[in-house]
Amino acid sequence: WHVRIIVWAYRKRKKYTLLLNSDDAKFGGEGTERPTVYQAEKSECDGRPYSFAYELPPYGVAIFKF
Repeated sequence: WHVRIIVWAYRKRKKYTLLLNSDDAKFGGEGTERPTVYQAEKSECDGRPYSFAYELPPYGVAIFKF
């Protein structure tokens, strides 16, 4: 079981709220505690100036509101 670090790239420095995490125990996942709010930081990724990293298990899904 390998966890991937996914980097989300954005044009603006905003806060992003985690709405759905398929790794949550109620969806049959591991139930790992995660923050609900992520702040994009000045770190270029895919040509966009802001990004944040998120650990995503294989076949995992994460949905964020911004």
